[in-house]
Amino acid sequence: MLKDSMDAIFIVDGHTKEDVSEELRVTPLQKAQVVDLVKKCRKAITLAVGDGSNDIGMIKNAHIGVGISGQEGRQAVLNSDYSIAQFRYLQRLLLVHGRWSYFRMCKFLCYFFYKNIAFTLVHFWFGFFCGFSAQDNFGVLQAGIGKRHGRAGAKTEKPSPLLGKPV
Repeated sequence: MLKDSMDAIFIVDGHTKEDVSEELRVTPLQKAQVVDLVKKCRKAITLAVGDGSNDIGMIKNAHIGVGISGQEGRQAVLNSDYSIAQFRYLQRLLLVHGRWSYFRMCKFLCYFFYKNIAFTLVHFWFGFFCGFSAQDNFGVLQAGIGKRHGRAGAKTEKPSPLLGKPV
C-alpha cells in the first residue's frame, strides 16, 4: 500500500529488471496510487501508458492517458485520451504531435489576447468620444439584428392553415 508520506518513487524499466530476481507485479489500484502520488508530491504533469484493462485506473488518474491497442483488448484504448497502435508510436506522439499542439495553443493564445484587446479598445474609444455617458455602443447594432431575425408582429403574421388563426 502506498502512503502519502512516501517521497521516493521507484521506476521500473528494462535495466532494473535485471536487478530484481522475482517478477514485479502490482495491482491496478497500486498503479493508480503511484500516479496520484506523483501528481500530489511532485506536482508534475503525468502521462500514463497502458495496454490492458488492468491499466484503466492508472490511465484515468493521469493527466494524459495513452492507450495501446493490442492483444489484451480495447479497454485501455476506450478509456484513454490518445490511442496508438504500437508502443513505438509513442515517441512520434510526444515529440511531433506534442510540438504541433504546443504551437496551435500559442497561436490560439495570441488570437485570444488580440480579440479581447480589440474589443476592449472599441469600448474605451466609444466611451471617450461619448464623454463616458454610459451610452450603449452596441445598442443600435443589436436593435438592427433583432428586427431582421425576430418574430413578426401579430398584424403581419399570416394565418397557418394547420393551426388556424394566430391568437
